[in-house]
Amino acid sequence: MCHWLFYYFFGASSYDINSYFYFFGHNLYQGVVNLGFFAFGALYYRKEHWFSFSVLGSLAIIVFIVFAYNIFSLNVDINMANHSYAPDSYYLSASFLAIFLVLLAKPIINNVLNYLVFFDKFVLFFSKHAYSIFIIHSFSVYWLEVQFSLVDVASNVYLALIKVISVFIISSVLAIPTTWLSKKLTNALQSFILGGSRRSDPIEAEKVKSS
Repeated sequence: MCHWLFYYFFGASSYDINSYFYFFGHNLYQGVVNLGFFAFGALYYRKEHWFSFSVLGSLAIIVFIVFAYNIFSLNVDINMANHSYAPDSYYLSASFLAIFLVLLAKPIINNVLNYLVFFDKFVLFFSKHAYSIFIIHSFSVYWLEVQFSLVDVASNVYLALIKVISVFIISSVLAIPTTWLSKKLTNALQSFILGGSRRSDPIEAEKVKSS
């Protein structure tokens, strides 16, 4: 068991676990694994004081060690695209390393954004719709691959550029109504749950009745 876990997570061998995450021909394993990025983002947003410069620096060093181990000891393919379909420790460590480095450079980035107003609005848009874009972009990629056969286009710069721009536009446009709908559903669900809990509480029910 330990042998299997070691080889799966460190990329020397990949157990075909992603085959269990197919839904109508679409592999949801990416989404399940990549939720870790958003879980960390939510934690950082709520508990930013936990992540001092020294803590972020330590986390960056840890994931860099895993990243370097994959490259120099396991000799994995360094092309990130070949690891993105079923993310392993190489893909995840490289991704989290990039995140930690950006957070470490946050003061510098903020100073730059203060002078570049347009770019600041661009960042705010993607900050607002980040999760919607994340959910939609995977389906956008799948749709483009099925409808226009844009598969394995990395060797063709022109087709790769078309695919990236198309995914960017489709995901950005669809993210706006998706975010709006998500907020509506979330608010309705919260009202339903909180309303139910208040009705079940005699004191709260009396308050509601008297109001």
